[in-house]
Amino acid sequence: MATKGEKKSEFQRHKKEIEETYQRKLEALYELYPEFKKSSSGTDSNGITGGYGSLKKVLNQAIENREGEFTSRDIKKWISEIDSSLALSMTPASLSNALVRLGKEKKIERIKKGAGSTPAIYKKRN
Repeated sequence: MATKGEKKSEFQRHKKEIEETYQRKLEALYELYPEFKKSSSGTDSNGITGGYGSLKKVLNQAIENREGEFTSRDIKKWISEIDSSLALSMTPASLSNALVRLGKEKKIERIKKGAGSTPAIYKKRN
């Protein structure tokens, strides 16, 4: 029977093998689809940087040229047009929190409070 130390080294070896295989496959995928490859600065082809603050940046970009009223559903659709991977990983709570922060920063205002499955309605401030 293997000791705990032996199991750990075997685990580390398998983990490293899997990570190397993943990196090779990812590089091959980016060769097929170079338009989706992130640059060395971490900014993708849309100019969006992953990591802290990326939702806020995309959210600002999504509402920048919009007129009239919109809901969180509209915003999620707009975000998916800009950065589909961010839209897929975004939770309703993170979107809601980002909208509240934009409201506090006076960039948008809530016209009507949402209730249940009915989303709140917002509009961009001038």
